[in-house]
Amino acid sequence: MNGIQLCLVLGLVVCSLGLTPNTFLNSDDFKRLEELFQGHLTAKKDLQSVHYAALGVKVIGKVASNAQDVCKYLKSQVTQEPTDLYYVAKAAAALPGCKLTMPADVVQNLQKSASDKATVSELYHSTGALLALGNTINSKTISQALQAALKKDDSVLNLGYAFHLAAELDGDLTPFLDRVEDAVVQADEVDHKYLQYEGGVGITSTVVTGAYRLAEKANKRPAITDEQAVKFANYLVNRKAIQSVKGAYHLVNGLTMFCTNKFHLPAVVSLASSAALSSAKPKLTVQVTDLLGRPLPHDITLLAESATRQEDDAVVVSKSPFTPSKSDKSQFELDMLASTPGRGFYRLVVSAKPSKPDARLIGNTGAELRVKVLTQMSLENVELGVTDSDQTSAPRMNTVVQHSKLATVLEADVHQKLVLKFTILDKQTKKPMRCHQAFVRLEHQKTGRELIFVAEPDNSLVYKLDVSVDAQAKKPGVRAGKYAVQLLIGDPVVDNALAWTLADVVLQFPDGDKADPVDIYAPKPEIKHTFREPEPRPPAVISSVFTGLVLAPLLVMLILWARVGINVRQFPISLSAIGFLAGIGAIFALYVGFWLQLNMFTTVKYLFGIGVVTFLCGHDTLARLAAKRKQKV
Repeated sequence: MNGIQLCLVLGLVVCSLGLTPNTFLNSDDFKRLEELFQGHLTAKKDLQSVHYAALGVKVIGKVASNAQDVCKYLKSQVTQEPTDLYYVAKAAAALPGCKLTMPADVVQNLQKSASDKATVSELYHSTGALLALGNTINSKTISQALQAALKKDDSVLNLGYAFHLAAELDGDLTPFLDRVEDAVVQADEVDHKYLQYEGGVGITSTVVTGAYRLAEKANKRPAITDEQAVKFANYLVNRKAIQSVKGAYHLVNGLTMFCTNKFHLPAVVSLASSAALSSAKPKLTVQVTDLLGRPLPHDITLLAESATRQEDDAVVVSKSPFTPSKSDKSQFELDMLASTPGRGFYRLVVSAKPSKPDARLIGNTGAELRVKVLTQMSLENVELGVTDSDQTSAPRMNTVVQHSKLATVLEADVHQKLVLKFTILDKQTKKPMRCHQAFVRLEHQKTGRELIFVAEPDNSLVYKLDVSVDAQAKKPGVRAGKYAVQLLIGDPVVDNALAWTLADVVLQFPDGDKADPVDIYAPKPEIKHTFREPEPRPPAVISSVFTGLVLAPLLVMLILWARVGINVRQFPISLSAIGFLAGIGAIFALYVGFWLQLNMFTTVKYLFGIGVVTFLCGHDTLARLAAKRKQKV
């Protein structure tokens, strides 16, 4: 084997690890899905949601609580639309005791819809409605029409529809079965674990279930590899929290198909116990089921291929068999601590082997589980004392026993510092260990103000902490007085985290004019919004005088007309003259509208149209007047 072949083999092995589904639909998931379906059947908001809810209830093996009411609703939704008839017919068929009798014209319309000019969607819905109503179809005609429709539009969703429809036909199904590979290669791969289509759960489930139905009808294995089947199953089962009724139906329908078809049966290897192992709970329980949480059809032998510590890749378990649980056929136990693996995180690889060979079983080898082994810790050589900051004298250290408190109260001033030393031991190995979190907390016993410090280990794993009193005295809000010294230690692989008050210490320094510490978590003052007050209006007298000045020219014009008189004898009576006067009036009305409501841009737009008409009519009117004068002369 050359280098390139070795790399390819290793790549395939790495990709196969962790590909096995690690979750399934549990009892809580089924309860949530049932409530979702029953809720939509009760609400009856629209025909589509009732359709998917009725089908979903049937797929999960439940009965609609209000089947007769839903049946009446479905009968009231009968139309001439093939898609609506499909929803009605399929939902009615899923309800117990709901029989539909369609008028002859409705059935004829469905038969006409399944013509050679129909689209794939129209063929799928019209033919599905006919079959759900108990009518027969011409398989040859439908097959030819479906092939013609696919030549026009062979999108992924249409391929899924075609697979489902072809599964209802008789005769040669090869033209449709050959398209399964075309549909599968269009799926998007995510993280080397999932295969999905852009439309989400609905399209993915439609294509996959259609491919398996068609393959079973043709009695030929579909063009879906074992790895592709596991990736499709991974995608569907990891979307089990979906909230829409349509997506929920497609979810349970797809998972049910994976558990009932005769070509692929994905095995789910998951933890049935806590992933944290300790001396109190040393056994690891692993569950092997299908995607619906049911035991596999054959007895299973579960083997721990290896358990590798992530920190140093040390293999602590190899080829260790699990013990079958006496209470649950799908569960297996392993005492992983029997090999004294030591604390840490582990990558456990297990394989499930059926008692009888089953070519359908996939995803049952190389399943990867993450577990951690916990330990308990103890503190040794805990010393707390006070020393001079310039280290001119030896520190005065006091030994403190774990979980006890130093009897004497320590005192330290600005020329001294507080010193703490301790070692953390692993109780299992009796060796020093490093913990992820080691804090020292000083709490003022009157104000409750806290000072937090991080204890760091040296090369010999001895934790040390020096707290300079002078440095703390310079911090704002830190006051002199009596403090409780508390040690806080924790780690993800330690199950006895520690919070231990080991001593009291009095810090002595002048407080001066230090302000009380501000509580950043205290409620903030209420924000009251103040809107800008309106500008003061002028007195009523000014408004009245201004109005009078605006109207004065109009008043003068009326007075002059009354004294001089208006000569309208020479004004021609014609369409243009009337249009001219109407245009002048419309312009005045537009000005009033501008004053009261309209903005400048709207006013200019209307004025342009009115002005053009007024101009043309006025020009024609003046031309007529000029012509009359010439005739008189």
